[in-house]
Amino acid sequence: MEEEVHLTHTQQLMENGLGPKKVLTDAGTVHQFDLDEQIMLDKYRRAVERADNPQRGLGIKLFKIAPGGTPW
Repeated sequence: MEEEVHLTHTQQLMENGLGPKKVLTDAGTVHQFDLDEQIMLDKYRRAVERADNPQRGLGIKLFKIAPGGTPW
């Protein structure tokens, strides 16, 4: 029975950094992104997750109050 190993994103980046960038086999070639590109992608992924989180910030909502007779 095979066990699944779940790596965190940081562990995956570390493992990818140790591996080769390009591998040639009889079946073809496999290219890997540069490590700095992978790190930028991970930062982008985390920023998107934080932006989508409804509990971000201090929990304060700012809104504009307009009196009843104004056009805004």
